[in-house]
Amino acid sequence: MSWRSNSTYFLFAVACCGCQPGNAPTQNIPSVETSPALGGTRPEVVIEPFRSIETEAPYLIRQGKRLFVGELEDNVFSLFLKPASARDFFEEPPISGANYTARGWQTGVESFGAVFLGERMVLGQYTVDQASVETTQELITLYENALGSTSVQFVPGKYGTYRFWQRGSVRLMLVTTQGVKGVRSVSVAVGHFRLMDGLRMDATSARLDLTEAARLIDSHGRLADAVPGSDQP
Repeated sequence: MSWRSNSTYFLFAVACCGCQPGNAPTQNIPSVETSPALGGTRPEVVIEPFRSIETEAPYLIRQGKRLFVGELEDNVFSLFLKPASARDFFEEPPISGANYTARGWQTGVESFGAVFLGERMVLGQYTVDQASVETTQELITLYENALGSTSVQFVPGKYGTYRFWQRGSVRLMLVTTQGVKGVRSVSVAVGHFRLMDGLRMDATSARLDLTEAARLIDSHGRLADAVPGSDQP
């Protein structure tokens, strides 16, 4: 599981290697943990604990059901149930500043991770690696139909695209990438906007990271024939 806290290096690794950063060859590719943009440290973010669920806010979707920020941990993993082929992971939360915990699961093709404050989820992220064009478009259509295609903030790039929805204190981000041989990855994250800001899951950071990722990928010289991101899902 790799938290998408630095999309520049995420996009670079996916596009050049055709896989997620956790499995990518490390030669010549900056790691998320040591990248200059992150300064090698976890951002410090303090938020008020969720006492209830904001049912008008954006949400993750799993098998037609909704997962809101503020859900209890047991409810989170009853909806995002671990597949039989998945392995659990427990890792240090990507942010500091409170008594956060993080856990989730991953298979060879998908992963889900959540950050909790107490017993309630404050950030959740679902990722499909090596996603087909159909899967990518299905996820985009699913969220645009559920959250509104007119309220989305769309940020296009040469090797990736971002979509953002926000209501109240909750933001949802959907990011797609395309790499060599058409390999795609789709990640959907939802959480308190301050946590999302701390992890660079915001439109301003997305634009900066897409520009820097394009510079790194183009200078790497391995994607001369890539399809422009503005024409891809």
